Amino acid sequence: MAAALAARGVGPASLPEEVLDVVGGVLFGQHGFRVPFDGASALPGAAVVDHPGAWEKASWCYLSDVLPRKVGAPAALAVIYGDVMRALLQAGAVDFAVRLDAASYASVPRPVVLPGLTRAALLDEGGRVLNTNSADALAEVLRGLKRPFWPFPWDVTADAAPGLEAGGLGYGSRGGFAGAARAALEGERDATAEAISRFAQYRLERGIFTSTNGGDLRRALLATERLVLLGEVGASGTGLERRDYAALLMHAGRLGEARCELRAFRESGHAGGQGAEERGLCDRLWGVLEGLRGDLEEPDEPLSVARQWREDPPPVVVLPEAIPW
Repeated sequence: MAAALAARGVGPASLPEEVLDVVGGVLFGQHGFRVPFDGASALPGAAVVDHPGAWEKASWCYLSDVLPRKVGAPAALAVIYGDVMRALLQAGAVDFAVRLDAASYASVPRPVVLPGLTRAALLDEGGRVLNTNSADALAEVLRGLKRPFWPFPWDVTADAAPGLEAGGLGYGSRGGFAGAARAALEGERDATAEAISRFAQYRLERGIFTSTNGGDLRRALLATERLVLLGEVGASGTGLERRDYAALLMHAGRLGEARCELRAFRESGHAGGQGAEERGLCDRLWGVLEGLRGDLEEPDEPLSVARQWREDPPPVVVLPEAIPW
């Protein structure tokens, strides 16, 4: 797409506004990228839903789905838009950088020119372009995965502080903690919710890609883990993710890690951002883990970017050569 744009006359002498008009026309006109008709989230306002995956589609945040289908959450479209602009910048076709504003669930992302950032200022010694897309776009993509994969009740009203907005209601990623905490402390709320969760687990154990309607603990853990890491680089609305991560670790049976993460959260400045109900549930979870501390093997430190860099990379799996028919 960047090569086609450069061939259409986009060049370093063009005004940023002219370039962005052309880029937007190609992405959202010629190629037809768009947000879902009902917005990036169909979660009902002021409600608690047993399984948020029944209201949202994780595919709206996977680039492997967004690129061929041309439909995606605004944050996923922002990632594509940002990569096209970075390719143009690297090729020398433009001499400015943009930040993508995906602050609406109902419209495509809006580019904002970053003043003073020229191509020379953004190229490193190897000729690579530094990433000008903020961590907030990636955090929002991960929230769009965390919610549909969350295997416990989700309180939409608890999302009102961080995150994007649709119809005046916030759709962040803090609304799942109460449901996960209660399930850990008291079990499932009712037989229907428990049956859905058990069926989802049955499919997972047999290697079947679980319908998000029943949640997926492994994928919810992965999304929340990455949100914790993004919180270290200042992504907005990520302060409570470590608490949510600890709750999921409890459900996964990784109690030592859960205790380490929950302690780190309680000692952070983000613990004061909880409501009274959430604070009470957090204290109850800590009481359970504190009572087991003699039997738990904890990590030396909580999850962090620095810790991840020190760990060995995962092994490389070499696939066998294709067998001729």
